[in-house]
Amino acid sequence: MSKRRLTGQQKERIQSRQREIISAFEKQGEASGYKKAQVVAKTRSSAILQSNSRQLQAKIRQGVDAIACGDYVLWEQSTQTDNSATAAQVEQQEVAIVAVLPRKTILQRPHLGHGETRPFAANIDCIIIVMAHKPNPRPELIDRYIVIAEAAGIQPVLVYNKIDLFPTEYTQLPEFLDVYTSLGYKFFATSVKTGQGLDKLIEFISDQCSVFAGQSGVGKSTLIQKAVPDQEIQVGQLSANMKGRHTTSTSMLYRLPSGGKIIDTPGVRDIAVWHLKTDIINKGFAEISPYIGHCKFSDCQHTHEPECALKQAVEDNKIDRRRFESYLAIRDSEQ
Repeated sequence: MSKRRLTGQQKERIQSRQREIISAFEKQGEASGYKKAQVVAKTRSSAILQSNSRQLQAKIRQGVDAIACGDYVLWEQSTQTDNSATAAQVEQQEVAIVAVLPRKTILQRPHLGHGETRPFAANIDCIIIVMAHKPNPRPELIDRYIVIAEAAGIQPVLVYNKIDLFPTEYTQLPEFLDVYTSLGYKFFATSVKTGQGLDKLIEFISDQCSVFAGQSGVGKSTLIQKAVPDQEIQVGQLSANMKGRHTTSTSMLYRLPSGGKIIDTPGVRDIAVWHLKTDIINKGFAEISPYIGHCKFSDCQHTHEPECALKQAVEDNKIDRRRFESYLAIRDSEQ
């Protein structure tokens, strides 16, 4: 059965009520009757919450804003009476999410068939963009992830993994990485097999909430396992609380021993940038931004027009040609 659609007036009433709930909690804390928790996993109609030291399965009240893994929410506990099994009335405690607290950052992906996006990971500090010697790195994909990160106000961090697989005569990282390090992006070279660089990467994410992104086969899952040594225990706890639901395709938040967090999600590969305006895409190309607005024509598309400041900067080696072409491809394909 399809979910009942709310009218605009009903939505406004619900949103107004959620604002009242948040305001009450901010003023009174738990004395308001509401408690704060973080979403560590989510299904269609329920979520697993981390509330202090315990995990709770909570129902998502109708009308509550779309919830993402990593969200901080307010929940309440109410008593439900079940008359179905026997003549005796059985009281059960129900945990329900009643409001979503303001987010620091949010990642969204297309909601198929609806022409809109939906959040899938929230309150993230950095996106760990993982690549490796094999499969061959795709710089244009790295650029796309950086655009997504910058647009969301999230720090992009580059990791070149599996450096133990370099040929013996290979002593330097690929040249295409130079442009990113020259732009000041944080960079790590790692090998799970030899342990090289792992301590520095884990130390960096130890007090942050991170999401790992990259091509299939670059070792994202192995890096996460190294950062979260009790991952199987945490997965087991989540699976038990989700009451048999499949967890392999569910976004999950893991807690690091140091206090940091990792959101392991299949949704990163599906992040779209088609909804981003050109000025937002520009943020993902820091070396290009200073030249925007300095072309002869105010509507310059930086392709065939004369006296284009960006094309001249490319000719003068002030902008990397490959990055410039990547910029045009992202801008033109996603608008």
